[in-house]
Amino acid sequence: MLNKTFLNKLGKDYKTHREMRHKLIQVSNGAIRSAKQAIFSLHRQDFTVARKQLDAVKKIFQDLQKDLLKKHPELKLQGAYLAAIEEYVEAELFYQAMKTGKVVEIKGIVIGSDQYLGGMADLTGELTRQAILKATEQDYDTVDKYYAISEEIVGAMIQFDLVGHLRQKYDDTKRNLKRLESIRYDIALRENYDKK
Repeated sequence: MLNKTFLNKLGKDYKTHREMRHKLIQVSNGAIRSAKQAIFSLHRQDFTVARKQLDAVKKIFQDLQKDLLKKHPELKLQGAYLAAIEEYVEAELFYQAMKTGKVVEIKGIVIGSDQYLGGMADLTGELTRQAILKATEQDYDTVDKYYAISEEIVGAMIQFDLVGHLRQKYDDTKRNLKRLESIRYDIALRENYDKK
């Protein structure tokens, strides 16, 4: 016969797990939205708003990691949470690249290597979009800067034995780099034509 005390405990544990999982998914979805809004702000060159949005997302993760995920570590592998971390990494690295021309480790929260690699790969797409805008403004130095960052990311990622979705993201980084090369080629042609 099944022990009723054990069954009651199991039921309570299961209910708590479901409630905490639902809470984590809700909070993670909000973090994804905010990170996407930060990226949008960055494309508009609104660095003050983007910084506030990124700081708010980071605080969400700090609170989650300090409280909910400490009590329920099994939830760290939830897809919504991992996707939110990856989106935040992309947004934070995009901010770094635009403001300083560098990409460095994000301090203050725990980030897995998969989320770093995914966020870095996605960063090349944002840099490519931004390079197109800069090319139309004839800001060719910034185009070169974004090309150099993307080239370094591709060079770094080639060292990893990436599989699954990270392999697909790596392939995207190579396509983004090719687009950046095309942009730089068009700029060089235009500059040579203008010299004639």
